Amino acid sequence: MAGGISILPVGTAPLVIIENNIIKNNRYGIAIQDFGTMVNAYINGNIIDSNNIQGQPMLGGSGINFNGTSSQMSKVTRNVIRWNLWGITIQGTAKPNLGDLNSPDTTLKGLNRIYYNVHNDSTFDLYNNTPDSIKAENNYWGTLNLDTIELHIFHKPDNPALGFVDYLPIWTLTNISNQNSDPAPDDFRLYDAYPNPFNPRTKIHFAIPALLSFPNVSIGNPVTLKIYDILGREIQILVNEKLNPGIYEVTFDGSNLPSGIYFYRLQAGSFSQTKKMILLK
Repeated sequence: MAGGISILPVGTAPLVIIENNIIKNNRYGIAIQDFGTMVNAYINGNIIDSNNIQGQPMLGGSGINFNGTSSQMSKVTRNVIRWNLWGITIQGTAKPNLGDLNSPDTTLKGLNRIYYNVHNDSTFDLYNNTPDSIKAENNYWGTLNLDTIELHIFHKPDNPALGFVDYLPIWTLTNISNQNSDPAPDDFRLYDAYPNPFNPRTKIHFAIPALLSFPNVSIGNPVTLKIYDILGREIQILVNEKLNPGIYEVTFDGSNLPSGIYFYRLQAGSFSQTKKMILLK
């Protein structure tokens, strides 16, 4: 209930590094607050997931909460922030940077995955409750539909007194892969969809190995991930392009499909694997 990680500096300006953690199933994930003390925080490569156990959005539930003055200028990159009551909330005049492609600072490249942070049947992936503009370029928001992304970000268009969130350009889906220093996977692999059964969205992960180990698969072959119905009809193509070795995540949205059994197939050259998932509405 106290939260995952909290920072409240007193005195000398701290350097805070929160990196490569799994922060899950708390009242909130990370909270950084200041009373005028400069905070230099680097939040990188964390999975901040399902911090919603209190269930009261006015009392918590943020994946990351920034609250304080403009001297709080955290850098947020390469995190997965999902399934919290709120994704990222910004209060006071705190000014975190979630991605600025024009900056010479190579740590400000975005590459966060911020999606499906929901309460009261509404999605709040980023809530800028400050009068200042916020940089949030080159992130993935669970969809490539810009109108949907706008609906999930609360800022100046929703309240003229608030600052604008600059979220363009977005990070496109097929560029999403593991961002750690682990070696490339040693085999092709298609993982079980999660959740399964699902309504209406599920996540599909798959692994692409170093292709030099697979003489029957050319590095020039595209990787495809396709959805089929129970009659074998192709419903949707989720991925169709060349991919570097790594572990990838794709979201399948069945909002416009009826309940039933569906199949998803990963194919690269001579490799092919198919699995089943169930849409229950």
